[in-house]
Amino acid sequence: MSPFTFATILADKSIAVTSESEDKPGSPHKDDILRWVEAHPALAAWVQAVGSVFAVTATASLPFIHGYLTEKRENKVRLAALVALAQ
Repeated sequence: MSPFTFATILADKSIAVTSESEDKPGSPHKDDILRWVEAHPALAAWVQAVGSVFAVTATASLPFIHGYLTEKRENKVRLAALVALAQ
């Protein structure tokens, strides 16, 4: 089985980061991933942008989720009251 190679061209275009793992073939080591991330300065900006979009979307959806759950709870109480009246 061939070892996993996590290669990238860094700023000086000569360094390759590799990881050989016998216990988990195909899985890079944490240090290799961190070196790869640090070698790409624009990656931090993209991760921040994606994280910001996710955070804004999650924050904007919270009132809708809260409203849905509140309405669902109120409907359950109304249904229980109707069943009690019907008996």
